[in-house]
Amino acid sequence: MALAPMNQVLFTLRFYALGTMLISVADMFGVSVSSASRTIKNVSYAIAGLSGSFLKIPTNDLVETKMNMFKIARFHLVFGAIDCTHVYFSLNVQALVNADLKFMDIVARWPGSAHDCNIFRNSRLYARLESGEFNNNAILEDSGYALKSYMLTPILNPVGRIKMLYNESQIRTRNIIERCFGVWKRRFPVLSLGMRLQLKTVQAIIVATAILHNICRDMNEDLPEDNSDDVLNQLNEAEDMTETLAPVVESDKPPTEKQSENVNHCDQLRYNALQISQKTCKEISNTGDSGYPLRPWLLTPLSDPIPDTLESLFNKWLTSIRSTIERCNGILKMKFRLHIYTIHLNY
Repeated sequence: MALAPMNQVLFTLRFYALGTMLISVADMFGVSVSSASRTIKNVSYAIAGLSGSFLKIPTNDLVETKMNMFKIARFHLVFGAIDCTHVYFSLNVQALVNADLKFMDIVARWPGSAHDCNIFRNSRLYARLESGEFNNNAILEDSGYALKSYMLTPILNPVGRIKMLYNESQIRTRNIIERCFGVWKRRFPVLSLGMRLQLKTVQAIIVATAILHNICRDMNEDLPEDNSDDVLNQLNEAEDMTETLAPVVESDKPPTEKQSENVNHCDQLRYNALQISQKTCKEISNTGDSGYPLRPWLLTPLSDPIPDTLESLFNKWLTSIRSTIERCNGILKMKFRLHIYTIHLNY
């Protein structure tokens, strides 16, 4: 039995929200798997066809866009941040987002093995930036991209207060791209769990969900509560670190006794935690609980942190990051309705 147009849309949205196998969604609506696949393809293509209206850079007026970016960490003359993320089966998806966590541009045609720089150099966005379409305005990216007049990267091994403050502002502002990817994939789990569909359909789903994400942002649609952002916000909105860290970042020498009055272990710890959080742990291999030994590549909680201090904030932040393993185990047990300890397997 053919589905009505409205039911086709609801069916497809259900698939985006569940990220489960087609047969599960098909059974829910009483249709065959082939009909389910065809419906998802048609609806995804139709939504993706609206990209020109919903995924665009406001070329006529970038003032408001730049002002919203400036409010994050006082970074001038930037209107977006760019990065790539993987959507399985595996595509390396490039996106440009603004301060409102909305997509302005997306490229979803490259395999997962493609390097981020190659994707960018072959994109229409690159040609527009090279042509000077956006005047003296720029975008932010990580150190994996080449530095250009319109692409600002962090400074490697910065020395001195000015360079350190530049990096802090750049990293905090650029963090919008990671937050956008996180919200996007939380809203549409199909992007994280993988899709066993035709490649063209997967590409259409990626673009369609980006459009729907922008609509949700415009409508202030809520997400399930997650307290991980709260901890990061506490770190970001704590007392101004520029004064307390100035003696430390100005040189590599240990602070003098006079400087030590304003710079202590907690200040340095907060700065390190901020750098790690804004890079979303890209340079840290693992986090563990207090049962593991502290290593350069393994962060563990501080023992006996002083309550209501930056040490306790660091522990809360680390706990929120580390909770992913507990959530992963919970999802595994919930989806497959099993208890791991009841199964005995020989490997």
